[in-house]
Amino acid sequence: MAEPPRDFGTEVKSFFSSTFGGLWGSITGGNPPAQPGAAKQPPAGGQPPARVAPPSSPGARTNPLQPNRGSAPDLGVSRNTAAAKTNNARSNSLTSVMPASPKPLEDGWMVLEEPENRPGSASPSNVPMVDEDDDETTHDSPENVERFTAILGETKVNVDLLRACTWKYGCPVQFRPQVWRILLGILPPWPYLHQKLLDMKRQYYFDSAPKYLSRQDSNEDEKHLMAMIRSGFQNTGYRLRLFKNSTMLGIVCRVVYIFLQENNNLSYHDAFSQIPLVLLFGFLAGYAPAGTDFTKVLIKDGTISQEDIKHLEVDLYLSLTALYENQGGLKDLFSSNPTSNIDLLQNLVTKSDPALSQHLKSCDVQYLTFAYPWLESFFIDQILRMPVLVQMWDRYIASGRFVKYHVSLCAQVLLRNSKQIQRQDSPLDLYYFLQNLPLHRIDPELMQIILDGASKLFLDASIATVPTDTTGVDALIQKRKRRLAPQAE
Repeated sequence: MAEPPRDFGTEVKSFFSSTFGGLWGSITGGNPPAQPGAAKQPPAGGQPPARVAPPSSPGARTNPLQPNRGSAPDLGVSRNTAAAKTNNARSNSLTSVMPASPKPLEDGWMVLEEPENRPGSASPSNVPMVDEDDDETTHDSPENVERFTAILGETKVNVDLLRACTWKYGCPVQFRPQVWRILLGILPPWPYLHQKLLDMKRQYYFDSAPKYLSRQDSNEDEKHLMAMIRSGFQNTGYRLRLFKNSTMLGIVCRVVYIFLQENNNLSYHDAFSQIPLVLLFGFLAGYAPAGTDFTKVLIKDGTISQEDIKHLEVDLYLSLTALYENQGGLKDLFSSNPTSNIDLLQNLVTKSDPALSQHLKSCDVQYLTFAYPWLESFFIDQILRMPVLVQMWDRYIASGRFVKYHVSLCAQVLLRNSKQIQRQDSPLDLYYFLQNLPLHRIDPELMQIILDGASKLFLDASIATVPTDTTGVDALIQKRKRRLAPQAE
């Protein structure tokens, strides 16, 4: 029996409506989702003090790329009425020119002029530079490249199969930008729409960014926020040659600042200056020439064009926003009570290794005291080997609940060090050991073992359902070979 024709237009609209939320609402005239309530604060002494206090009544977020029409961030200075009217007028004008359906955009759109970016301070002399030897991984094997070529070459990408292969095999470096965009919901599964949507999002970002960035010109609190973002990036990023330049500094500072302006109930955390390191490294493959050693390339040497650097900035913004908004994302960590993740970690350890859990209890070492920094940093500043970190984040993104998966990874780190932990008799020695685990020595092979253990904990605890069946990829590979056979003849 013939399969009835599919209404791709309805599928596309349904995808955008469910995935892009406010952005699709601004395009079609629908109402965007309301902003959740203010973040809950953890018990006294549990969470490190916030660097910027959240407002008492956050405003509704109208669009991920539009100014916030609700209340301003509570940074000591409120927006005046004239500024609010200007922002609303600008928002209305933007909405009026956006197409009602995905169509080619007209030529000509505003591009944010990149100002001179100069580091606020040099890298501290006592901070060691990280050995950036290129770590070989199995992600880029010919077999894995063939899998992802077949999956991404379809008219409509099978997202479940793409997620399953990323979860099981990792992602080849040349496909990582496209795979991350699809799995994070930034782009739909129809490749023919990707370039049009990216052009639309880039236009919208660069048109909106100057309005946010201008707030720091006359506001000392905003300048202080930008200084904290800059310092957080320099403390970690300047230990890697790739990020030790003003261009990368400028990208991270602008994106994180705009992100915090839009999510004005959110306090600044150092993770917001560290997560971009992994995201930027992952997306670089989409702009650098094939075969580039990403651990040694310098942005300022001309390997990547200025236009592509601006596109890289939009990739960072879109991915950081998706990681916050998606179910089980950063909002689950920073905008809710962190004790829920700490409780999950404790339960995973207790179930897998009761002796270890009992030893921590007998030493009166609370999970919150040592594990919250792990949760907040995602081990980025401890590992700081980019090939290993993107290997982790392939699994994080494929899991669909990456904060919960990170909790499982933290549990696996404790379990792998169980014997050494139980040798520490005093609470002080134990706490010092937990804060100084030799994570910087982890290579891709060892990380694969740790990730497999964390994945088992994650799946056994039924935290989320992850597609794991990859049998369909063989049929896609054969289909692609048959399609290419006539061309070879």
